[in-house]
Amino acid sequence: MSHSPCGPTRTVCRLYSDKVYIHNFLSNHEHQPHSGYISSLDERRYTLIDDLYVLLRLRPLIEAGLIVPVTSTDEVCPQCIALDAFGAEADKRFLRERKQLATRFLKEMTIFLSYRDGEWLLACEAPEELLEHGGAYMAYDAPPEPLNQMPRLIRRAFDGETVQLSRDMRLRLKRHEDLAGEIIGSVVFEMAVSKLLRTSYVSETELPIEILSAVSGDRDLARRNSLVQKHLTSMCHS
Repeated sequence: MSHSPCGPTRTVCRLYSDKVYIHNFLSNHEHQPHSGYISSLDERRYTLIDDLYVLLRLRPLIEAGLIVPVTSTDEVCPQCIALDAFGAEADKRFLRERKQLATRFLKEMTIFLSYRDGEWLLACEAPEELLEHGGAYMAYDAPPEPLNQMPRLIRRAFDGETVQLSRDMRLRLKRHEDLAGEIIGSVVFEMAVSKLLRTSYVSETELPIEILSAVSGDRDLARRNSLVQKHLTSMCHS
């Protein structure tokens, strides 16, 4: 802290990046349906449309070299990445964190089914710590499996009711496992790219750091990212 005649003046530290590396999300569609990445053909179609729309919005930044999509040549194994980065037993800790995260989603997330304008909608609500912006929405041409095997539930939604799914229904739907897998997959991708580019992992959100800290036991990692969360903001200039 420095001082001037007008009072204290805070010294500001700025960090700049000339480019940002992101996961090439279109490469996810190389996975086969049985891989579990996308549960149905309808969901695959909607996801592809969303991905193409995002890519279109990012195109000027990609062409300018400010955003660089990174594509993995092979499917990344979380257990292998954890073992390589943090040594023996790390793969078991990774699996434990995924299971605990799925349990949190099951307990803290609410899911609603509705039917609007010819589409079946699933609305997920959870604390922002777990779900970005506190919500996620999925649309289907037909009732999503396995809810399509519940005629009373489908009838209520078809008649215009927004139906809150019970715990048993959410267990069958397995969205808690899918969302936990997506977060773990994001963490694994960041770990793999950080190793490839010889960089340090820094995140402005708490959940990925909690996962990495639990898997690695690296207190400096948690401390470094805590400083980022408290004192740094970001701004993008094109």
